[in-house]
Amino acid sequence: HIIKIGVFQVMNHYFLCKFKIFSMIVIAVYVTSLNVRLQNHLDCDPEIDYRELALNQLSMRVVESAIDSLTCEIELEETGNAYFLRGVAYYSLALNQPAVNDLTHALELEPDNDLYLSWRGSVYLEESQYVSAVNDLERAISINPNVPLYYAKLADIYVAVFNRQKAEAILNQAVEQMPQNADAYVWRGQYYYEMENIDK
Repeated sequence: HIIKIGVFQVMNHYFLCKFKIFSMIVIAVYVTSLNVRLQNHLDCDPEIDYRELALNQLSMRVVESAIDSLTCEIELEETGNAYFLRGVAYYSLALNQPAVNDLTHALELEPDNDLYLSWRGSVYLEESQYVSAVNDLERAISINPNVPLYYAKLADIYVAVFNRQKAEAILNQAVEQMPQNADAYVWRGQYYYEMENIDK
């Protein structure tokens, strides 16, 4: 009986190990095939909500995976929001040219979206393309003049080109436009603080 039990245990251990190895192979093949599909932008499943998946991935800072998910979203249905999110993801990885490309696609689909314009303006600023940055931020403000951050971004551009007078005028404009908005005062106060430290 002891021999039979021992043989059974050995056989059981053998099949358990085989099953574990088989399971690991199946999982590895599945993950590899999923990565290949995403990288090649093929066979994206229309049943999957890739936008929601991408938002979760971005919240977990798995940016490369979010870019893959948004690529599937775009392949299934081109929307300004999908291009915008992928552009922001590229920007977070300092991939500025792909970011500009995607934000431009987003604006082609939604030309009056002030949020997309403000983000593209930020990327242009990073690339020292000051004229393009100013154009985008000024247009964003003309579409939606009640966002203090847009004025702050525009002021940053003028600080970068050493035009403090213009930068201060823009921040004053934000306060005049939104006298009840605390953020407008915060951005102007931040500007004064930074300029004071620069002058020391």
